Amino acid sequence: METYQQPANIQERVSPLMARAYLIRQGDAENQAMLSENSLQIKHRGKSRAFSLQYVQRLALEHRKLWLPLIGGGIVASLCLLALLHTFTMPYRLLTGAAIGLLGVWWGYRGSMALVVYEQRHHSDFLIARTEASLPVFIAFANRYIRRYPQPLEQYCVRLSLEEWQQLNLQGSLALNKPRLCVQQEAALRQDPGPDAIWAVFSPLQLANRLQWSLQGQELVVHVKGSLHVQELLLQP
Repeated sequence: METYQQPANIQERVSPLMARAYLIRQGDAENQAMLSENSLQIKHRGKSRAFSLQYVQRLALEHRKLWLPLIGGGIVASLCLLALLHTFTMPYRLLTGAAIGLLGVWWGYRGSMALVVYEQRHHSDFLIARTEASLPVFIAFANRYIRRYPQPLEQYCVRLSLEEWQQLNLQGSLALNKPRLCVQQEAALRQDPGPDAIWAVFSPLQLANRLQWSLQGQELVVHVKGSLHVQELLLQP
């Protein structure tokens, strides 16, 4: 594997923050992933590492075998069992050693999940005992952004009735009574919003914390909640 050094100008702190996900459990600041406009920061077991999006190709959740306990346990178990065939002076100790070795083999083969950051020349694994529910959504969002980088994230559209659009322009804001599905602008161009309705365009980075991202199968979908402000939206041409 070729050694690759991160550029020195990447800051450890990423700002402004676009998306965040905890790796293991909600609220665990020692294990989290953060995406900014130009970099990805992974904080794993309290140690922070930053990656430039210029070099990141994709993120993934993958299973990894733990080779050290797998190989070490196999060696210990084999030696203990081999010794049992030649001596009976320490049977309990040897049987214990063989059991510990077999446990290491099982543990290594069972392995662990890992957040994998693929770069142009190598990849970095961050082992995690379990995954927090929002992590797969973060990975899907980050991969979509990385695929377009350095271009900005595509714009999205939300369907509004003509009455809601008029209220928005008159009052300056519109409170949504429930989260509303949004679609990519390219898809909205091919869809009819329906009678007495229009598509309103927005940048997902501008609405940020009012967007709810989720996965439906392998597809990343987004809903907007809360209030919309007139300066945040454009009428779909």
